[in-house]
Amino acid sequence: MGKFTEQMASLTESVVASRRDCILTVKGMLSEFDRAQASMANQQKSSLAAGCSARTQQVDSMRREHREDQHRMGRDLRRGLAQATNQISISVASLRAGSSKEHAAMARAQQKQFTQDGQARVKGNDRLMNELSASRQNMAQALSQNLESFTLGIRNGTDVMLGGFKQAHGEMAGQLRKTLSANTAKISDDVTELKRGFNEAQSELRDDMQAAAQIWNNRNSRGAAVLGQAAQVAAKAEGRVFGMMGKAIEKLGLSARAAEEPVVPPETEAKSQPSTHVSHMSDEERVLQVVRENPNGISATQIGEQVSLHAMVVGKIMKEFIENGKAKRDDGTRLYTPSKRGR
Repeated sequence: MGKFTEQMASLTESVVASRRDCILTVKGMLSEFDRAQASMANQQKSSLAAGCSARTQQVDSMRREHREDQHRMGRDLRRGLAQATNQISISVASLRAGSSKEHAAMARAQQKQFTQDGQARVKGNDRLMNELSASRQNMAQALSQNLESFTLGIRNGTDVMLGGFKQAHGEMAGQLRKTLSANTAKISDDVTELKRGFNEAQSELRDDMQAAAQIWNNRNSRGAAVLGQAAQVAAKAEGRVFGMMGKAIEKLGLSARAAEEPVVPPETEAKSQPSTHVSHMSDEERVLQVVRENPNGISATQIGEQVSLHAMVVGKIMKEFIENGKAKRDDGTRLYTPSKRGR
């Protein structure tokens, strides 16, 4: 064990000694390298200065040679350009002279050719005019023949059409005369019936007005109840007159809308008695009030009987209500009913 310790100690001393030697060696090498680097730097600086001086001299000599070459080349180019310009001027003059001669010769040849072409065209035009004249004469003859045959065909067809038109016109005139006679008789009967109904309505109105006047004269004894009865009698008489006149107008076919009104079934028949409306209400308000009173549906004729308006006037008012969403119309039964908005 002691021997191993001695060996380790000696090994340690040798390692330390070798490390010292290495450090010294490295320091010596670094100092040598610094000296060598400094001498190389001095040599490079001196050689670089010498090279720069030599290059400067070379550049100066090259610049002088280049300027001399430029001056010499400029003199040569100017001399060559002057010679070439003279030669080109001589060539251009000769070319102009030759071109003038060729142009004059070409102009003479073209003029001669134009003269020949003009003569040839004149001959060709004369030949074409002769052919065109002959062709026009042939076409005129053919067109004249075709026109004559076409005119004859049209004349025959027109005669046939006129014969058929006269026959159809006679038949139509006879049928129109029969229809006119029948319509005249029907209109005469309808007018007679209208006059009779109007006379009856006028007589009834006169009687009702007399009764109303009598009731009015007794107003002091019977009071306000008599006034209400007189107003009801007058309204009833007025409604009867307008109703009869409307029926007569419908019979004559003068009210297309009234003629289209359907027959109301018994289960949906509206109230026939006139409604008691406020006198200051407008026509639109009274019509809407009647529609509201008949939620199952009512026709324009029935509305007109209750508000004393013609069916056509009621139809126009109901059209505005339908557009505003206040009423509805059933296309099948043609009855008017109030909408949710109009209730």
